[in-house]
Amino acid sequence: MKYKSNFAKLLLLRVSFSQYNTVVLPLYFLTISGATVSQIGIYVSIGFLVEALFQIPSGFLSDKFGHKRFLILSKVFNILATLSFMFANSLNMYILGSVLFALSVVCALGTFAAFLQETYESSNCKQSISQISSKMSARALFISSMLFLIASYTSKINLFIPFIIKLIIDIVGLVSAFLLKQPTKHLEADKHITLKKLYQGFKDKKFFTIATFSVLPEAFRLAQASFIYAFLLANGVSLFILGMIPSFTRLSASFVSHGLAKYSKDINMNRIGLFDIALSAVVAIIIVSQVSNILLVVALVLFSAYFKGRDSFLTSYLVDKVIQDRSVKATLLSSQTMIAVGLTTVMSFFIKDIMESSFQQGFLILGLVQFMMMTGLYIYCINKKYIS
Repeated sequence: MKYKSNFAKLLLLRVSFSQYNTVVLPLYFLTISGATVSQIGIYVSIGFLVEALFQIPSGFLSDKFGHKRFLILSKVFNILATLSFMFANSLNMYILGSVLFALSVVCALGTFAAFLQETYESSNCKQSISQISSKMSARALFISSMLFLIASYTSKINLFIPFIIKLIIDIVGLVSAFLLKQPTKHLEADKHITLKKLYQGFKDKKFFTIATFSVLPEAFRLAQASFIYAFLLANGVSLFILGMIPSFTRLSASFVSHGLAKYSKDINMNRIGLFDIALSAVVAIIIVSQVSNILLVVALVLFSAYFKGRDSFLTSYLVDKVIQDRSVKATLLSSQTMIAVGLTTVMSFFIKDIMESSFQQGFLILGLVQFMMMTGLYIYCINKKYIS
């Protein structure tokens, strides 16, 4: 029972992970003397590169030295990143902030899910881990959506205010991480981690196939995100509306996550996979057809909301049903994000020249590649009986 208090602290920690200054970050950068739009791509790209490089090492070290320690370390990096952005006066400071934020992300992603699983196993809860995770995700997304609204509104007063909001929330997250009670389950698993077990974990084809399928939509969404925003801006959509997208996305995602938690017993990976493919295809058609800006914005919000909302459900599914060796779960979950970041990097580089000549052609190619990859992996999973 004493470990159940961790769930409330993990909720606050999850809320603190969102980057509430994400909309004003590039705008604030452009106020720096000598800053250019092209330099935004430099600090963003370096951040993604660091995130990709440190995914596996961070997960392994988290499994080895303690998940709570790495959750605390994640928040320390997050606070340092926010401070770096707040007091930046050059591109180098923004690069430092981007690197620190990437380190914060890689320290937390797989570790958070692993710590949640250990808390669940130590507290004898009646609900399933998928239900608990989805409910926590729904609440965190709802709170985050409200905070994004506040950050978006206050940015009209002063671009510096969203950074202050982010810093306060980061400090709350750090305190929550310090107050977490260490579950006994991790102490048992911690003694059995070896490089041989780690290697055997990476040979798990079922995990990597399902993990790749689950991150494909997010990877392609990130690859097209900057082009989508550029396209919408060129077609007359205001920056304020674009700034509201993260808020409405999280608000909608909270309902998705709540629905998955409520009906988790009636949902299986087979249905999730079919719906993922169908939704991705519909959104790609809406983007390519360019029917209207309003329809496109709504489609992007719902698309992003669904995949954010179902993320915690699938992560719990991987931990509960797929990963066989629990002692390396944080490492394997970190590798899932590395797959997404790697795919995003490759697709962004591959499509940039096509986007420059034709947005429509670029979006069409991305949509077709995503549809073929997801359909192929889904059929493979069915044939191998990885999902049912």
